[in-house]
Amino acid sequence: MCGILCCIIRSSDQKSIDDIISRLQSLQDDLERRGPDSHNAILCPLGENLWLFMYSTVLWLQGSHVCSQPLKDEKENLLQWNGDIYYANLHLHPWEGLELSKSDIEELSFRVEEKCIPQHIKNDLNRDIPMPERLPTIHPSDVVFSQLLADPLFISAVENLETLLKMAVSVRARTHPGVCKNCLELQECTHTKVAILFSGGVDSGVLASLCHEFVGNNETIDLINVAFHQKNSDEANAVPDRITGLSCFQELEKIHPGRWNFVKVDVDKERLVDKRKSHVRHLIYPCNTVLDDGIGCALWFAGLGEGVLLNGESYKSPARVLMVGMGADEQLCGYSRHRERFKSDGWLGAIQEIENQVTGMWKRNMGRDDRILSDHGRQARFPYLDSRVVSFLHSLPVWVKADFRQPRGIGEKMILRLLAHRLGLHSTARLPKRAIQFGSRIAKLEDRKEKGSDACPRL
Repeated sequence: MCGILCCIIRSSDQKSIDDIISRLQSLQDDLERRGPDSHNAILCPLGENLWLFMYSTVLWLQGSHVCSQPLKDEKENLLQWNGDIYYANLHLHPWEGLELSKSDIEELSFRVEEKCIPQHIKNDLNRDIPMPERLPTIHPSDVVFSQLLADPLFISAVENLETLLKMAVSVRARTHPGVCKNCLELQECTHTKVAILFSGGVDSGVLASLCHEFVGNNETIDLINVAFHQKNSDEANAVPDRITGLSCFQELEKIHPGRWNFVKVDVDKERLVDKRKSHVRHLIYPCNTVLDDGIGCALWFAGLGEGVLLNGESYKSPARVLMVGMGADEQLCGYSRHRERFKSDGWLGAIQEIENQVTGMWKRNMGRDDRILSDHGRQARFPYLDSRVVSFLHSLPVWVKADFRQPRGIGEKMILRLLAHRLGLHSTARLPKRAIQFGSRIAKLEDRKEKGSDACPRL
């Protein structure tokens, strides 16, 4: 993700202007971590004693070459751009007629609305929806999954979700220059270009399975798995996310052998404390809770992608694209809060909780998480937040997304579990949701009596 700094300076003295720009240097250094491929500054007058200072850094992922910023046209208009463009040709005034992005995917609206869903996907969604009492109430999960995957309604919903997720993964896995972080000056590169934040849960497992289809046959995909421990590094192997990660990796390896690098990122408490104090807490700011601390630090070390492969070889992922499974829990009732609302307020309560969670994603996933992951010069991409996927999931009845009468590991995110089962990830499809701060065991390294909503004294 590119970096942008824009500052209006009021001064009549050049020395004062230079001093202010010098004091912004630490911000410029941080932005260069986000955009390591190009950086440039512009200082231009706005009026009497007013100056505009703009500084941009670029992470090159689209286009045939690095495009330095800020952009300036013959009319002195300035542009700083930060973000990805998918599915569309974008025209911006006053550069009307200048194509800033090209795509061979059909042109779509950027708005999240019904027309984002291809017509063939909507056909089966207009018929009567069964009431929840018609859904199977028996388990184990294999029986529930088999019954639901024989129902025409669920078959249609799962197939349509698979189609849309493939489109979302495809454009995100393929939109890059074709070289890794280490080969920017070369014409060809066979190193890993796509990595996945990988707990081994159903969200990341499905993304990994779908990514296989859209990455070059001669390239590996990095599965980055983070675990926190005290001084004894052997403790990392007993961390829940390490156990589930290896389990899902084994399923993926059976289906698509030779494709995967399982990257073990092991972090002890001393290193956690040091990096948080010196750097990570500044990225988490202005978020300040215990929950922000746990998630933020776990994501930063995972995004670093530096660890050990299963054969014991030291490894740092060269991937510039980082697939992230965030957004699935919010939309598909993955949190315990969804189940609690269902118990207290029924299906309407679950629907309201989905809305509450989704409306908060801009601050979490698009704010805190993006700041942290981008710090490593990688582009975090969120297929579950693709506009088509969001629109489709919004169109489904809540009891197609989840069935809270089923136990954990079946009822929440049920449609995604059905897709995982359909893709051959049978064990992964049954794993209960475990938040990253608990699954990675970072929460156990600190004060265990703290609540997630408490202000964190370490930030």
